[in-house]
Amino acid sequence: QMMQSVSESCDAPYFSSDHQSCSSVLRELEGMKRKELLHVYSTSVAPSDLTAITGGWNGILLDNNLRIMTGVSGFLTNTLFGRGRTWNGKAFHGDSVGVNRFFAPNNEHDDDGTRLIETEHKFDYTIEDSPLDGRPSLRMKYAAYQFPLSLWRTMEDEMRLIPCNDGKVMIALGLLGWSGGIFNAQPFCLYLTTTEQGELEVAE
Repeated sequence: QMMQSVSESCDAPYFSSDHQSCSSVLRELEGMKRKELLHVYSTSVAPSDLTAITGGWNGILLDNNLRIMTGVSGFLTNTLFGRGRTWNGKAFHGDSVGVNRFFAPNNEHDDDGTRLIETEHKFDYTIEDSPLDGRPSLRMKYAAYQFPLSLWRTMEDEMRLIPCNDGKVMIALGLLGWSGGIFNAQPFCLYLTTTEQGELEVAE
């Protein structure tokens, strides 16, 4: 059913123009159910090139089949993947290698009051055809940076852009082989507003 929902895309993107603000796009995405999010993904397009996404992006987990499965996804992402740290998005470097971002534990801030960000779990990224519908997507693969028995070795993400007039938003799906892969993909989104710096402060 999941593959059918993604592959049955209409020609017109759900968000068809860039007249909406980043905040209004995010509000709409946060109010959608998983089936609607899969439709948005299926009608969105890949970035034109990798330089268009370079920098640090904030992240939001979206609905994954109502409260129970959404809660499970949050547990996997924050408690296990983040080792108790709240996931905060991704950073894309210019060498086709990226990394996940997490809020530092204990609500730590730097001297100017900015909440500190830590990074972990690198990935390779490129633009290639999606196994979900055969259309181009920004795809991330983690295997090269995980040990053989790691829970995250089979993890892959893929993303497409949503147009907005004051920043950038990407609708995304997280795929984890041992938890169902493409049949149990976790919807999430990344965003970067024009008022933010591309790379935020990072505490290694």
